[in-house]
Amino acid sequence: MNVFLKNKDYRRFSIASFLSGTGDVLFYLAFMTYASKLHNYSLALSLIAISESIPRLFEIFAGYLADKTRNKFKNIFLMAVVRFVLYAIVGILFVAKVSDWNLVIAVVVINFFSDTFGSYSGGLVAPLVADIVGKKDFGEAEGFTSGVSEIINMVAQFVGSGLLLFMSYSNLAFVNAFTFLAAGLLYASVGLKHKKDGQSLEPKEVNEQNFVATMKSSFTQAKKAPGLLTIMV
Repeated sequence: MNVFLKNKDYRRFSIASFLSGTGDVLFYLAFMTYASKLHNYSLALSLIAISESIPRLFEIFAGYLADKTRNKFKNIFLMAVVRFVLYAIVGILFVAKVSDWNLVIAVVVINFFSDTFGSYSGGLVAPLVADIVGKKDFGEAEGFTSGVSEIINMVAQFVGSGLLLFMSYSNLAFVNAFTFLAAGLLYASVGLKHKKDGQSLEPKEVNEQNFVATMKSSFTQAKKAPGLLTIMV
């Protein structure tokens, strides 16, 4: 909590993470509610669950790609803008009253790509947070962000249920879109600030190893840390 209150840059990063997470939960709940009203709803719900799950399997590749990325702030902002555009398209599809199953399939595909880009973005954010707060406070920062994110997710589910009473599915899609845009602007503001001060957080060196070599190196490092492999499993 102290690092959140004292470190302005970390505070912006945290708020950006909370915003995008809240928007995602709100829309996911709305979309599941919409799909549950369709004929053969079990198939629709299964497709949505698959579109949410598969990107998590790609996180290891997204993290590898993030480690090879030099302009992290730029790419975080671009990913936020892309996700803003994707969910703005979802909102437009709801407004256009596309037929039920065509809409579900389109949103499932969009959600898949959005979550995949989100995994890549998450890999870009982690090393920047480490530089912003320092090694000493990194554990506290990660714990605080994770804990608050879980609380926000639970609260967002209750709020989302209430919003569905007077907001349309398209409105919730647009709300989700703008949370990503706001998050991107917060990330960009930190990057521009440090660039202006001549204290860029961008790494001078990036991972140049291929994927297999990187995995071997990571496994070797994990074995050296007592208990880390057990925790991972």
